[in-house]
Amino acid sequence: MEHGKLITFLSISSRAGHRLSAAIGHGETVAQRHAGSWKVTTFLGLLAMATLACARDAQIVRWESDLYYTEQLYIDGQTTLASSRFQTLRRQAVTPRDADEAAFSACEVLARGGQFPEATACYDALALDAATPATRARGVLYAAELRMDHLQQPRQALALLLALMRKAPSEAAALRAVDLLTLHGQKDSGKRAQVIELFLELEHEAPQSDLADNFLFRAAVLLSELQQPAADLHAIALLERNESLHTGPGTLMDSMQLHAELLHRRGDSAQEAVVLGRIIETYETSYVFASYAGPYHSQAFERIIALYRGPLKDLAKAELYAKQRPNMLHHPLELPQLMMVVADIQEERGHLRDAMHTCEALLAEMAERHVKMHANDQRICQEMEEQAERSRCLKDIEQLTEPEHRDVGRARQTVTRLQAQLRAQPVTGAL
Repeated sequence: MEHGKLITFLSISSRAGHRLSAAIGHGETVAQRHAGSWKVTTFLGLLAMATLACARDAQIVRWESDLYYTEQLYIDGQTTLASSRFQTLRRQAVTPRDADEAAFSACEVLARGGQFPEATACYDALALDAATPATRARGVLYAAELRMDHLQQPRQALALLLALMRKAPSEAAALRAVDLLTLHGQKDSGKRAQVIELFLELEHEAPQSDLADNFLFRAAVLLSELQQPAADLHAIALLERNESLHTGPGTLMDSMQLHAELLHRRGDSAQEAVVLGRIIETYETSYVFASYAGPYHSQAFERIIALYRGPLKDLAKAELYAKQRPNMLHHPLELPQLMMVVADIQEERGHLRDAMHTCEALLAEMAERHVKMHANDQRICQEMEEQAERSRCLKDIEQLTEPEHRDVGRARQTVTRLQAQLRAQPVTGAL
C-alpha cells in the first residue's frame, strides 16, 4: 500500500506547507521499492503534477508578497523605484491578468507622481502589448487623458480617443472616452460644435455600434445646453432617433427624460405627455426597469398628471395615472398625499361619491395602520425583561398620540363636506 502512503503524504505535505523536496524524496523511495509497477508510474505522474502545481502556488504567493511591498514603496513616495519594480513584477507574473495589473500600476504610479511624459510613454506601451483587450483599451484611454490634461497635445489625444471608440466600442474604456469628449465640449464652448459633429459622424459610420446610442444622446445633451430653439429641435430629432433605434437600457431612460424636458421647454404639452407616457410604460413593462421605481418614474407621473389636469384638460387620464402612481406601494408614508390627489381629481370631474369613497378608504387605511403600529409597540413592551420597564413602556404608549397627517385631516374634512353636498342633492341627481 505504498501508493496509498504516497497520496496521504502528498496531501499532508501540501496542507502543512512542507518542502516539495520531502514529497519528491518520498516518491523516489517508493519508486525504488516497486520499480516497474504501473501503480508507481501512475503515482509518479501525479506527483509530478502536484509538484508543478505547488511550485506555481509558491510562485504566486511570492509574487503577491512582492506586489504588496512594491505598493508600500509607492505609498512611501518612491515612485520611480516603485514603477520599476512593478515592471519587474509584470515580467514575473504567472497569469496574464496579474501581468496587466502590474503593468498598469507601473504607469499609474508615474502619473500620480507627476511624471506625465514618462507615464504617457508607459501607457502607450501598455496599449500595444498588454495581454488583455480591456487593459490595452485602458492604456489608450489614459494616454489620451494625459495628453489632453497635462501635455497640451489635444490633437494626439483626440486621435487616440477616436481610435478607441471606433475599434473597441464594447470596452468600458471606450464609454469613458465618450465622457471625456462630452466634458471637453462642455468646458470649451469653441469645441462644442466640433464634438457634436464628431459624435454624429461616429454614429453615422456605425449605427449598430455599442456606443451609437451614447453618440446620439451626448450630441443631444450638448445641443440642449445651448438653450436655443433651433438647437432644441435638432436635439429632439436626435433623441427620437435614439429612442427608435436603441430600446435597450443603455441611454434610453436618460434620453426620454431629456426629450420630455425639451418638449416642455418648447411648450409642446401634447408630445411631452406622449414621451412621459413612454417613460411610465417602460418602467412598468421592461424587465430591466420593472424591478424598481427610479426618480424618472415618479417625476413622470407627477408631470403627466399635471399636464392632463392643466393644459391638456383630460381629467379621466389624470385620474388613471394618479391611481397608478408607484409611490402608493413603495412609499406608504406618502399615501395620504397621493390618495388626496386622486380624490381632488374625482371631485374636479364631478364624481363626488368616488371622491368621498377615496377619502374614506384613506381614513380606514390610516386607522388600520395606527392599530398595527400600536400592537407592535405593545409587543416590544411585553418583550422587556423587567416588570417595571414593561409597565412604564405600556403606560407611555397608551399616552402617545400620533399627530394626524395633514392630508388625513383634509380627507376627514372632505368627507364631511361631500356628505353634506350629496345630502343636499335631489335623489334623482345623486352622483
